[in-house]
Amino acid sequence: MKLKLNFEELEDQWKNRQIDLFPWLQGLYALLRSREANIRETGKRLSSSSPATMVQFLSSFDPENIKLAEQIIKEQDPAIILPPLLYSLEKIEKSGYSDQVIKSLLNFKPAFSFGYLLGYLNERKLSDLEKIFCSNQQEYFDFNAGQKHKSKIFHLINTIFTHINQFFPSLEEQEGFLDQIFQALSIDLKERMPLYGTVATRKDFISVRVDLEVILNIFKVSMYEENGKIVEEKIQRLGREIIISLHKLPFDSEKGNILFKHLIETIHYMAILRLKADKPFLQSLSKKIDSFDLHEVQRNEIIQSSGVAINIIDRPEDTITKILDELEVPFFT
Repeated sequence: MKLKLNFEELEDQWKNRQIDLFPWLQGLYALLRSREANIRETGKRLSSSSPATMVQFLSSFDPENIKLAEQIIKEQDPAIILPPLLYSLEKIEKSGYSDQVIKSLLNFKPAFSFGYLLGYLNERKLSDLEKIFCSNQQEYFDFNAGQKHKSKIFHLINTIFTHINQFFPSLEEQEGFLDQIFQALSIDLKERMPLYGTVATRKDFISVRVDLEVILNIFKVSMYEENGKIVEEKIQRLGREIIISLHKLPFDSEKGNILFKHLIETIHYMAILRLKADKPFLQSLSKKIDSFDLHEVQRNEIIQSSGVAINIIDRPEDTITKILDELEVPFFT
């Protein structure tokens, strides 16, 4: 979902949240009221407060305040409450806080909340890239831009899919949830893909890279779980219907370690999406990399990884986990 987020405004909202709503900051009046009266008064004031203030209450040490915040957040317009909710992950260090964010995210329609999560990640990445570009410290194209902001959200995604049985006890419920998640991924990818359907330039790759990272992350967390086969099938469908190809990227313009990381990562995407159009490129890699400035260990890893990816593409009827178990070689490391 393409968003128009202003992170300076989000920061201003966060700085101006009304933390004086907490009962222990209300002085003598709070002491004179009963606990139940305090909760009622806090709820009344919180309901008319700013979105950032509502979100702040999820970090309370009082379980009643957390429940209050969860209910109030659930009643808000998700388009208004979700940006500060996701932004709060960058601000609140309290242990277990991401679990509270997950609960609030799952209170909304998963396709919508996950679409916002994808949009937030992409907007944060573009914001960081813009800062790098304006500072003239390095090239505009930076694969690692936004890593510090992504880590907490990727941790949140990992938590959801690692504990999916707790959120959705039955396989039927899990499949319904996955349908919505991959619906959000599909919509987001279609918005970011070039019109001609092939990722052929660095700009194309930047536009879809976060979504590819999320897809790979979901796959890694789910690959040995009960719903792993369902996840694989949905990823493969995304590859057939949207991505088409990744092999036209200009790999020959970078050298050494940057090229190695770039290639290995992209080979992983080619494998999990099972992109048949990329097979000739993978087959040519052993000769193609002769002109690249790589160490022998890196060269061997690329050759091995491309061979594994070809094997996965050639066996669409088998799960990737089955193929990797048979080959007994490290791949997603």
